[in-house]
Amino acid sequence: MSTIDGDADEILALGVAPVWRRQGLATRLLAEHLAAVPDGRSVRTTVVVAERDVVEPLDQGLRMDIARRLLIRAGFQVTRAPDPLGRLDPAAVVGWRA
Repeated sequence: MSTIDGDADEILALGVAPVWRRQGLATRLLAEHLAAVPDGRSVRTTVVVAERDVVEPLDQGLRMDIARRLLIRAGFQVTRAPDPLGRLDPAAVVGWRA
């Protein structure tokens, strides 16, 4: 799910139910979503500690590693979230794709 915010689209959520994990579904969902973004538009996203599955939550470190790898493979530049968010959640990252 995403929203249009000024000059960029912002990915708000991307999740896969536990039974469907480890089958490449998140990669395919993200690829399809990005394919629908008009040429010339940027896409950004923020991943924070609160991003978790309430049914079968994964370890925070593993979740953040999966998110980083997913975004990098999709062409995002991934960096530590700037302050004040980065100070409040040191594991938070932001992704940007031009």
